[in-house]
Parts: sequence; structure tokens; C-alpha cells
Amino acid sequence: MDGDVWPIEVPGNEATWREIEALALSFDGYQYARDKSDSDLPLESLAALSKRARNAWIESGKLPFEIDELRAALFFNQRALRHVQQIPKDRELEYIKALVATIGHLSGGTVSGSLQAWNRQREVRLSRSESATDPTDLANP
Repeated sequence: MDGDVWPIEVPGNEATWREIEALALSFDGYQYARDKSDSDLPLESLAALSKRARNAWIESGKLPFEIDELRAALFFNQRALRHVQQIPKDRELEYIKALVATIGHLSGGTVSGSLQAWNRQREVRLSRSESATDPTDLANP
């Protein structure tokens, strides 16, 4: 049953970092890189894709990629921030929100994910409604 596809809502501009993380983790960027890469080093391919997306956004303010590339870039950024135990700020936050907004626009507001991803998103939403002072609330730093 876990192999089924579940609807994952793309959060809006007022999303907390936890909500954005739940979206990022609903996509297996590592598997995407393995499937798309000719290299034996899919993590390097994923990093290169993410860098291309960021550079395009910096240079033109646009993200000219397909939805799976955007999701892979969001996944990579979440993993990188998790690795250094940081929450995005300033320009990095603008870029991540641009990724999320573009994913939302291209998908019509819903993407596919696993049951585990759907449950993660549900738990994040429930915890947000229970706590008015979420420390990962990016809208109110």
C-alpha cells in the first residue's frame, strides 16, 4: 500500500520551514538523480542540477525547469540545510520560496508522493494548528 501515490499539497507563501521541508521530502531526489544521471555519482548530478536552478534564478529571476527538476532542487536544498542544521534566511529563503511557488504553479497546487510523505505533511499541519508560536515559522521571523 505504501507504493501507492498520495496527493501532497504544495504550501503557500506563508508556509513554515517544516511545511516546506515536508514538501521537499515528498520527492526522492537521490532516486531522481540516479535515474537521470550517466554518472556513478548521483549526488554530484543532483548538486549540479540544483546549482543550475539557483544560477538561473539569480541571473533572470526565473526557474526554467520541469517540475521534477524543481522538486529535485528543493530536495537538495533541504538536505544541504539539514546537513548544516540551518533554516534558510534572506536570499536563500527567497530562492526556496520561488522553487515552492513555481512547483505550486506548475502542479496546480498538488504533487504526488508516498503515504509516508502524506503522513509527514499531515503531522506538520496538525502541529502548526496546535502551536501558534512555531519556531520554524518563516513568515514571522
